[in-house]
Amino acid sequence: MDVVFLTNNNEGDLPQSLEINQGLLAELHFPKSDVLNALSERQARSAAINLNQQSNKNFVNIVFEDIEGTKHVTAKIVGQTESEILLDQRFSIPIHRIISINNNPNIKK
Repeated sequence: MDVVFLTNNNEGDLPQSLEINQGLLAELHFPKSDVLNALSERQARSAAINLNQQSNKNFVNIVFEDIEGTKHVTAKIVGQTESEILLDQRFSIPIHRIISINNNPNIKK
């Protein structure tokens, strides 16, 4: 799987995915398996989460996979538990289902 972490890009450069509103995150179902196979990809994902959490003033595009397929949401990462990232509107995404975090300086919300 080609994975991009913390890149500056245009929204059109995201992997093919369905954009959703944060409010829909509570309705999604996530498998228990990790979407990333390689240890290096999982380590890069952790580093991207940590970096974004430290500067939570920036919106990012988070690409993830639920039971229905690949989706993305635009949000701020404001915290992290052992198993989830916490987003600015009190929603969360399981870390093991995140494919990429794309930093886009053009995002304004």
